[in-house]
Amino acid sequence: MWGIEMKYEIGQSASFSKTIAECDVYGFAGITGDFNPLHVNAEQAKNMPFGRRIVHGMLTASFLSTVIAGKMPGPGTIYMKQEARFLKPVYLGDTITAKVEITELMEKGKAELRTVVTNQDGIMVVDGNGGLNMVHDINNVVIAGAGIMGSSIAQLFAAHEYNVILYDISEEALEKSSSLISVNQAAAMEAGELDEEKAAGIRRRITFSGNKECFQKADFVIEAIIEKMEIKHGFWKEISGIVPETAVLTSNTSGLSLTEIAEAIEKPERFCGMHWLNPPHICPLVEVVKGEKTKQETADIVFDIACDIHRYPVRLQKEVPGFLVNRFQFAILREAMSLVEAGVAKKEDIDKVFKYGLGLRYACLGPFEIADLGGLDTFYNIASYLFNDISNVGEVHDMLKELYGNGNFGVKSGKGFYDYSNGRDKAILAKRDKDFMKVSKCLFGDL
Repeated sequence: MWGIEMKYEIGQSASFSKTIAECDVYGFAGITGDFNPLHVNAEQAKNMPFGRRIVHGMLTASFLSTVIAGKMPGPGTIYMKQEARFLKPVYLGDTITAKVEITELMEKGKAELRTVVTNQDGIMVVDGNGGLNMVHDINNVVIAGAGIMGSSIAQLFAAHEYNVILYDISEEALEKSSSLISVNQAAAMEAGELDEEKAAGIRRRITFSGNKECFQKADFVIEAIIEKMEIKHGFWKEISGIVPETAVLTSNTSGLSLTEIAEAIEKPERFCGMHWLNPPHICPLVEVVKGEKTKQETADIVFDIACDIHRYPVRLQKEVPGFLVNRFQFAILREAMSLVEAGVAKKEDIDKVFKYGLGLRYACLGPFEIADLGGLDTFYNIASYLFNDISNVGEVHDMLKELYGNGNFGVKSGKGFYDYSNGRDKAILAKRDKDFMKVSKCLFGDL
């Protein structure tokens, strides 16, 4: 299915009803060439078993396809199989109802269905089972960039039985990636979210490569390399000529222009933004962002793949720098640094405000919901005096400039706003993952 959220449950159903008219029968006969007198000749039909004309059985059953294509799962669904037993005749003028019910959900978007058709009296006229694939036929995922993000994304896709190749030009990065995945898995096993057998299966489905030829096998590419336009241009200029023409291409850019990145890509209509939150194997949100030349079909496939691996994708209606997540994230960071620089609060206390206050609230509600619950009159009055006082600094804060200039990049370098030396880096990552998994399970269950 293209463009329809794949959050389905066993027992979920949809239906379609139609009164069968003369034109339907003759139209079906004309298309199929089935001019059996039983369907199209009233005089001859009088002498046949039912004593009058009946509707083609396959015409009746075809409305099951109407449900699947139009209602559940929706456009783009690949109908894999259909078994049908024709139990009772359908006559011209009968009103039939085709119903599809999900009986089993499997990996990679596949589903088993109960399919029935009843007449206006509730009598079952067709009974059967069906099967379908709700996503594009994508099996091989190649991820460029074996850093924290790329490693986590690789782990997630492998956990959902995709074949994954993790590519990087650095052998050292590939070795670190393998170690990082092991750390992630250890945290999940300690939290009871993963067992050794499943962990081993995930690792088996991930191949590490420094050879660009691996992109020749790609059905789906995720670029998660350094956030610099010239480097992304160089990568895509080379890789877009290697991948199959049918491959879907995505970038994990945090906010660079997808339209500008696409300038280096052959056939840019197959390119789309797919922005993940760190760590992707735990955080369920994915931003799907079109560039100017991105086909809607491409964006729909990206959306559906995100659903298939149990993420919650959001669509941007138009491209904007920073997309949604980083516009909110950096607005908060700007205000936080401004308050620290003004001596209002220490950074440790600002972090507590989010961990023990706002974080709980925003884990359950969005800003518009919070405003409605708090009362828009109250929010209006606060906004009238506070908006003018909130930081609107248009350049990078001195705090961030100094840290960046000294090579202090956070956990990855061992120091940022806080000190992560002497093993604190691995400890904070492990704690983060455990805490995230607890919160995620409470709020969203087993994704």
